[in-house]
Amino acid sequence: MKLLFLCCFLFLACLTQVQSYVYQKDEYNASLKAWEDLKSKAYTYAIVEPREDGVARTTVKVRNGQVVSRKYLETDIFHYPSLVVSKWSETSPGEIGSHEE
Repeated sequence: MKLLFLCCFLFLACLTQVQSYVYQKDEYNASLKAWEDLKSKAYTYAIVEPREDGVARTTVKVRNGQVVSRKYLETDIFHYPSLVVSKWSETSPGEIGSHEE
């Protein structure tokens, strides 16, 4: 009886792993298609990071799969109005990627 239970358990465990793999593959294909659809368009991607004394925001603009500009703004939120700590903008191909932040 224990052997039958063990065999059934292993069979069900294998079955759920196969279903999980199929689900992940379908999810991956849907994500890949969405990414490929975006590459031919223009979009803006913003990253907001909490800092010790404020907030940093990096904005990246992409057009036809190429980064066309990158902007950075770090503010101290403990001042009213917010105090700009650091700010820069990269808009030409030679500038893009020149800042570490």
